[in-house]
Amino acid sequence: MQALESIDRALALWRGEDAAWRIRLANAHALYSAEVIDLGIRASTALWTRDALAGLCTRELSQRMVAPRSTAVWLAGSIPTATFSAVLLPLLTGASVYVKMASGDQISATLLKASIDAVDAELGARIQLGNDVAMLEQCDAVVAHGSDPTIRAIRERVPPSAVFIGHGHKFSIAALGRRTDVGDISRAIATDIAMYDGRGCLSPACVITEGVDTARALMNALGVELERLCVELPRGTWSADELSWIHQWRERLDLLGIDNLRSADSVDWTISIEEPTPALRLGILRQIPILPCENVETASAWLQQQRPQLSTAALSGWDEMQSHLLEAGCARICDAGQMQFPPIDWHHDGMPPLRKLLRFADDERRKTQ
Repeated sequence: MQALESIDRALALWRGEDAAWRIRLANAHALYSAEVIDLGIRASTALWTRDALAGLCTRELSQRMVAPRSTAVWLAGSIPTATFSAVLLPLLTGASVYVKMASGDQISATLLKASIDAVDAELGARIQLGNDVAMLEQCDAVVAHGSDPTIRAIRERVPPSAVFIGHGHKFSIAALGRRTDVGDISRAIATDIAMYDGRGCLSPACVITEGVDTARALMNALGVELERLCVELPRGTWSADELSWIHQWRERLDLLGIDNLRSADSVDWTISIEEPTPALRLGILRQIPILPCENVETASAWLQQQRPQLSTAALSGWDEMQSHLLEAGCARICDAGQMQFPPIDWHHDGMPPLRKLLRFADDERRKTQ
């Protein structure tokens, strides 16, 4: 497949040690630090190999499929690799792609298209960037990302005959059992928290632990690692509203006497130990609550209250939790340190990456000699 080969060659431009495209995006992105962007793209594109793309196409594309001629991709958020996969997957089906870029990231899709233009101008011409809402009514398929109200509003614009895929609000967690070596895993969890400053649906919004002793040990070890990452993966640009939110977060902890650790001379990170209640405030911007649960039943009860918002879970030392995570709607379970780097063929919100865009046709004619 020509598209597959060209996509692989374009991604190769982003993978290299001194890849100019990756460096350009890392230096130009307005929201995240260059170090965060660099790691995010290197780690993700290292997984998005030609073999991974070919395996995905072999599994999900068949002779009986009817691919969309055009797919509208409505982006939200600000994470470059999420933009990359959202644009590349429809191209693999043979569709042209109309991309409405997110207000928080106008550059990732632009540079991705330019890198594809550089290796295959014909494939690059199948990508159009714009802000024309009429495309929601004209394309054969629509893939929308955003808040739940945004998804509902977009769905109303899409004709019944078109394929519609909506990716609404989601969050992720880490779950660590008593058998976890907290010292070994704290660096990996800290990386999950620091990447993209906790803004994405794959960012851990909290950590569930088996027991309070595990929670306290993790808080201390995690504090050391998050402080280290202030230098290795520094935070990006935070707005005045976001900084105000962090101050309010810390004031709440102080007012309620909640056990916590925090960066001493900045608002770069905060770790708290809190009860797993329905009213719990989930973390963002490297502010992370740890929720000790005495047993799997307590943890499961809290997880059930989060349906259907749960996306990904990093699971360690607590095998009994796997079935409960799946029952709570979790679509992906991974190792700590890998939450932000999903493979290209992961089942986003439990849906197959390519088949969700396709229609299938059955030929039931009797075969004759």
